[in-house]
Amino acid sequence: MNEQQTPDTSNTQSSKIDVEAPAKRPFFHHIRRVSRRLSRFFHSLTIYLKHDSAKNGEASPPDQEAATGKWRPVKEPFIYRLKYAAHERFPRFFNYPVRHEEQAISRIFDPKENAETCPPDDEFIDLCCMWAVEFYTPAHIDTLLAGFRKLGWDKNHSNSRSPTSWIQKLRQSPRGSGWLNLGVIYPQGTDNFLSSRSFTAPLPPHVQYATGGLFSLTSSLTCIVIGFVFEEDFSTQFDEALRKNRQTYRKPIKLYRKSSGRGYKIYSPETQKTEHIYQIRVDIAELAARWFRENIPGLFSSGILEGNLPTCEFVTL
Repeated sequence: MNEQQTPDTSNTQSSKIDVEAPAKRPFFHHIRRVSRRLSRFFHSLTIYLKHDSAKNGEASPPDQEAATGKWRPVKEPFIYRLKYAAHERFPRFFNYPVRHEEQAISRIFDPKENAETCPPDDEFIDLCCMWAVEFYTPAHIDTLLAGFRKLGWDKNHSNSRSPTSWIQKLRQSPRGSGWLNLGVIYPQGTDNFLSSRSFTAPLPPHVQYATGGLFSLTSSLTCIVIGFVFEEDFSTQFDEALRKNRQTYRKPIKLYRKSSGRGYKIYSPETQKTEHIYQIRVDIAELAARWFRENIPGLFSSGILEGNLPTCEFVTL
């Protein structure tokens, strides 16, 4: 039988291995490449504008389609055509232009969403107060006592002990648990107190007064809960945010993939109201966190939760 000879591929493999890597292209080559792209861009832009230019007395789109078999789009404003041509050539750098028709279509359901997310006329959303919690470990107890001295809370009342003496006594006790009512906390400069167990402190903006309690969970762990009661004008923030009528809009965003260019994020009325309520909650939580940091900082004020405190809003309908 005839033996089949296998081709010798050693030379070919060696030739592939010995091939040198192509030399890097000079810098002016990239300049010529960019210039060619720019020239094609302006050339296509010129053709597009000439093709899309409208003349007086031209046939309507259905008649034109029947006569020539081609349909030409309705003329758009010049600035839109310019933005669209730039987006077609460089999608990573130019956003897709939004037509007025597309914006109007996206707003068809705005009245329905505004009505569904608006409270009834016979209801009123009242943001009464917000509670904030701060903890104090043995590493923060000296800061707490210094804050009491700064606020003037280290002095005994006529019928009760001061928070400073109460904490010091519980920390020496083997049981170490209990709670102390701080009463009403009025703004500084207030002379007429509603109760004998009252304190004064520099309160945050839009806060009428505050109430608080001092809790000793163990002999080495103390907790303070402060309730900030808002003023009447400020307590309507949630209600006003939900009753305001809004329109859908688009906001340009950058996509994660470089080859995908840029896109748009649509903000419906429901999305806008949700973000507005969230921002109000963030702002009032920051008021409480700033008050604790400036007066009686503790564990959460030191940055364990990025400066935020556990909070709870009290809302009535």
